[in-house]
Amino acid sequence: MENTKKNSERKIVFRFATRFLRRLFPLLVSIVVPLTLSAQKTTITGVVVDSNNEPVIGASVLVKGTSTGTVTNYEGKFTIEASSNDVLVFSYIGMVPQEIKVGNSRNINVVLKEDIKIL
Repeated sequence: MENTKKNSERKIVFRFATRFLRRLFPLLVSIVVPLTLSAQKTTITGVVVDSNNEPVIGASVLVKGTSTGTVTNYEGKFTIEASSNDVLVFSYIGMVPQEIKVGNSRNINVVLKEDIKIL
């Protein structure tokens, strides 16, 4: 008799836990998956050139709002880690800075124009 009562109580607890988890699981997935996807960083490469199609050596490439950044090499090439929600800021002395959202891009090429206001 006592075993039957324990089994009955276990079934009730199991049913309650199952129903609770069935309702909670989709909520947890809807919260965790977007956070995981947005947090995934990928390697972004590209080239920064001026309006004459010459490489801009030493241009700054920063992930906006962070301290993550790099500079372009002698060919104007750069490599940086960023997520799809990030915005990259390209700048160089005497040129107009540009902001570009990463999105699905893995290769971003930029043309920096001279800042006429400085001249």
